[in-house]
Amino acid sequence: MRHKVLATLAVASALSMGIAACGSSSGSSGSSGSGSSGVSSGPITIGLIAPLSGADAGLGAPDAQGAAIAVQLVNASGGVLGQKIQTKEADDQATGSGAVTALRTLSGDGIHLTVAGNTTPECEAMIPLLASLKVVQLPAGCATDDLTGAGVNPWYFRSYGPAGPEIEAFTKWMCQNFAGIKTVDHMTPNYDFGQFQLKSVNTGLKSGCGVTSGNTVLASITATSAASYVASLIAHRSSDAKQTSLLDLSTFGPALTSAVKIGGPEGLFTGYRAVFTTSGPAYTTELPTFGSGAPSVYVASDYTYLNTGGLSEKFRAAFKAKYHTEPSAEAGQVFGSIEALVAAMKKAKSSDPDKVRQAMAGLSYTATQATPVTINAKTHQGNPDFHFLHYVGQSATLVGSAPYPAG
Repeated sequence: MRHKVLATLAVASALSMGIAACGSSSGSSGSSGSGSSGVSSGPITIGLIAPLSGADAGLGAPDAQGAAIAVQLVNASGGVLGQKIQTKEADDQATGSGAVTALRTLSGDGIHLTVAGNTTPECEAMIPLLASLKVVQLPAGCATDDLTGAGVNPWYFRSYGPAGPEIEAFTKWMCQNFAGIKTVDHMTPNYDFGQFQLKSVNTGLKSGCGVTSGNTVLASITATSAASYVASLIAHRSSDAKQTSLLDLSTFGPALTSAVKIGGPEGLFTGYRAVFTTSGPAYTTELPTFGSGAPSVYVASDYTYLNTGGLSEKFRAAFKAKYHTEPSAEAGQVFGSIEALVAAMKKAKSSDPDKVRQAMAGLSYTATQATPVTINAKTHQGNPDFHFLHYVGQSATLVGSAPYPAG
């Protein structure tokens, strides 16, 4: 799940990679394949739309890294349709208007296969244009449930499922594994998806252990100081919170970074029985910037570097060799989305976007799960398992999982 955020080290990583708006490519050099005719003298180019500059540039770094490893592994195994692949990045600065400009630019360059969008406003702005531009798109991280499902756009697919079922399953798991919980306090993002996260958490709480929300703090994701949010949670938590309360730390961006920096010394996290986040990819993207101050946190994600089977070990090994760190959930999701496009091209025996979108419906392919992921032909949603992890500082342990709901 997938609404991610500024991280100082991630920004530095993006800059060190030399990413330029609508400019750089991963993989082979040479002429860029159009992806529109199915025949090209050069590599097949997949567009990557992400925030590569500005306040949210940290969102784009793991996207570009995951894409680069996908290009590396696909090309090392022979490419697709007898051609190598490459990516071309376009900067949208995490805004809807920027996403539309980037999409039109890539389409004008003949690039009609894309992985694009980290936040709901980006994806919502691009989806209505896909059919007229004949662009097949999978998101980098957009997770709001209604982007796919009933009444789907015929050009839009997800390599992972919507956020709602994962959040509900994870919250229910937290309840069942921490018996005696009476209340759950929240620091959640103050925008549309944050409200959706909160609603899904409460649904999981009700079905999992019958508890209700305690204090809810709505945090601006652009806030550079979380001091007031931390103070409110500490002031209003129950006197027996260490035994009977959980903290839902689902905010992200500068607010999360500040909350960790301020909340740790203030005893925010140790004052609860346990802390969890439903913004797993955001948390794992920002985690390296927390250093030794990273709290003990439970995280849900469809991708984790602890996955086994499929291409997981190859992806992890290649990522660590290139970037000298573990891949984040965000990087894993982008890798999976590019693998889905490659599998669809193989199934269609073409890179023509209309043929690729038809092949995408009902596609089963191998990515970073032990079993193949299938993109439902009716809902256009992937079905990877949910994984629950416990991060203590920078280290993670896989503590639970749940299957994607049938149907």
